[in-house]
Amino acid sequence: TVAGVRAPLAGALLASLATFVQLLVVIGLVDVEVLRRLWLPVLAGLLVLLVVAALVYRGASIVPDQDPAEPDEPQPIPGRPFALRPALILAAVLTGALLVGRWGAEVLGPRGAVLAAFAAGLADAHAGSVAAASLAAKGDITVDTALISVAAALGSNLIVKTVLAFTAGGRRFGIGFLAAMAVPSLVFGAALTAAVVYG
Repeated sequence: TVAGVRAPLAGALLASLATFVQLLVVIGLVDVEVLRRLWLPVLAGLLVLLVVAALVYRGASIVPDQDPAEPDEPQPIPGRPFALRPALILAAVLTGALLVGRWGAEVLGPRGAVLAAFAAGLADAHAGSVAAASLAAKGDITVDTALISVAAALGSNLIVKTVLAFTAGGRRFGIGFLAAMAVPSLVFGAALTAAVVYG
């Protein structure tokens, strides 16, 4: 139903807010210069996403439950919020992203670091971002390349989240997620482009 999709959609959008907040925290721990250039684009995307999530949530509370549930719409299965296995997988992905990013930067130059961040973002948005910031902190890549790598990691992770939204939540949920993430993503991308171009 429309109302039945809006509440979980608002929750998914709020979870995406956490990605932005966590990104600032982990980047700040790794490289302050990357953080200095990244915080404004992240804040811009975060604020727009917060408004979109609030509008979706507000709509969930006022839209009457009229539409019959689609038979092909799968119901979400609750899971455990914390588990050791995902934490270990994340640690392995972060380590792999750092190694691949360093190798990519050495072999292919800045493009290699961006490609490695994109690949790491398929598993976790923070992995490619942290790897890029680490490489920038060591002087292996420029801050501009690190910023582009962060965008690549977030972009590939958004692709994965969108595919999961369609497969796990159904067509209506997937379209809602894609539409809701479009404007915050464009705002973040425009602000990040300005940060790279104008320093």
